[in-house]
Amino acid sequence: MIPNEYANLTTKQILLTLGLVAGTALSLTVVDCGQSGAASQAAPAAPAIQAVVDRVDEARIKASITRLASFPSRHSTSESCAEAAVWLRDQFLAAGTDDVSYHEFPLNGQTCRNVVATRKGTDPNPAIILVGAHYDSRSRDIGDPDAPAPGADDNASGTAGLLEVARALKGTTLRKTIRIIAFCGEEQGLVGSTAYAKLAAEEKMPITAMINMDMIGHPMDQAGREVLVESDQGNRRRENDQPSRDLAARLTRHLTTYTKLKAKPGPLYGTDYVPFEARGFVCVGLYDGADTTPFYHTDADNLDVIDTRFVAEVVRAVTATVADLAASP
Repeated sequence: MIPNEYANLTTKQILLTLGLVAGTALSLTVVDCGQSGAASQAAPAAPAIQAVVDRVDEARIKASITRLASFPSRHSTSESCAEAAVWLRDQFLAAGTDDVSYHEFPLNGQTCRNVVATRKGTDPNPAIILVGAHYDSRSRDIGDPDAPAPGADDNASGTAGLLEVARALKGTTLRKTIRIIAFCGEEQGLVGSTAYAKLAAEEKMPITAMINMDMIGHPMDQAGREVLVESDQGNRRRENDQPSRDLAARLTRHLTTYTKLKAKPGPLYGTDYVPFEARGFVCVGLYDGADTTPFYHTDADNLDVIDTRFVAEVVRAVTATVADLAASP
């Protein structure tokens, strides 16, 4: 995640500061959270969603975080980051996604890769639910690709979440297409997500929702129950605000129904949903709030700081929301 110094900036200000270009089948009743976007009490669990949520495996998540953190560094321009991209591709293929490809973009004279995994929907009317997280990491010295940067929380946790969403959905029939993207170049200024958001806008991809996970492994409250649910609150595209809040309310409802976590509202800022919001796509995010910890952007961001039960609960909420959205008309 981009440092907390951007927390009080609008998306437009963040983009200008960073120098970025703005510009089994499921059958269920859709949860209606109303137009206010306010969180409501937990609804009864839908059996089809519960069945998918139950597939989320904490042990598998821990294994994914462990493997990602074992790369010497996942600095975007490092050799081991390129190796991590290959590993992610193989994991998505094993998870049963219909198509896995690389989306390449330049960064500091090198070619970096977003890893794009797609589960095709059955609906002839195209619609895409996008789930994202960045897999690159950094040390305190952002210019040193060789410095140790395990990035367990930032952001092996979110990347492991992507893999687990894909695994939980394996074998299901979904109405809408699910696109899961592991972004690179986030730490250098949202470079990979900016490149893909530009492509999505140019190709008029029918992305109806973007859910991002950046740092979901280290709860900041002592009980380990609060997670930030981020929504659009007056960022670059004001017309996104209410749809984003409605999506956040829907996510909060599923968080309450299918997990033991509590949602804490927060604003969109400083990570890979920013370029998508600027292009007019409706976005929300999940975040643990740990960018003020001593381990942030250091080699101390290792497995010791991770609460895998917390990660699994966040992933259950995302999985439930994706399953719900993908089954909706």
